[in-house]
Amino acid sequence: LYQLRGRVGRFKNQAYAYLLLHRHGRVHEIAHKRLAALRHHNQLGAGFKIAMRDLEIRGAGNLLGAKQSGHIAGVGFDLYCQLLRQSIAHLKGDESAATVRAVLRIDFLHTGEGRAERTLTADRFGALKESELEKGHGEPAQARIPEDYIHEVRLRLDMYRRLAMAATPAEVRGIGEELADRFGPVPKPTEALVRAAEIRCLAEQKGILAVETEGNRLKCLRATGKPDDYIRVGNRFPRLTRKGALRRLGEIADFLKRT
Repeated sequence: LYQLRGRVGRFKNQAYAYLLLHRHGRVHEIAHKRLAALRHHNQLGAGFKIAMRDLEIRGAGNLLGAKQSGHIAGVGFDLYCQLLRQSIAHLKGDESAATVRAVLRIDFLHTGEGRAERTLTADRFGALKESELEKGHGEPAQARIPEDYIHEVRLRLDMYRRLAMAATPAEVRGIGEELADRFGPVPKPTEALVRAAEIRCLAEQKGILAVETEGNRLKCLRATGKPDDYIRVGNRFPRLTRKGALRRLGEIADFLKRT
């Protein structure tokens, strides 16, 4: 249908393609998804997006077996490719297959386009409590790519994707340098986003499952399977001493490098 639509109106005059469906006709769920993709992607150069959506709907296939069906629709194309790379590396005996995917829970940083919402955290006994930051010590800093920095949505999403998929701190720093080169001086929210991605990569390299902050406390959970295997200095959690989101992110990165 997309190919047929694309062959209407190739001259200088405005033309229209009407694709009609009988109102009493029964349409399969997958067909509904494909028609919705066709209706949504109608701009110039939408063929690639149509193809990607079709790939997600039908699945990329089991490349390591004979069965031609996949689970790409459930996890998304990029994550599917990442899982596929890890599976191949595992079969080859590559050490990269054991890479831990770290999680960041930083209370002084809000990642995303919207305003930070009030959140509650649980202490070691399971009781819910507010973080020191939310008790009146200021609003979380933003970690995002502002629209006035990268105007085109597609480019912003691509940068978000690349930062999320980066595997090493060097790769993250390279993306930061590319941002500055292509779009000009990096604003503070974007710099915070880049530093957070670098912290995630450092944590993964060190075998740390989660990096969390509660006020000035830094809690780094090792990926050993033990529920309370946090990195401690003496008998307590490390303390953050610097002021400002960017400086505190730098302090966390320095701590992970020394770990």
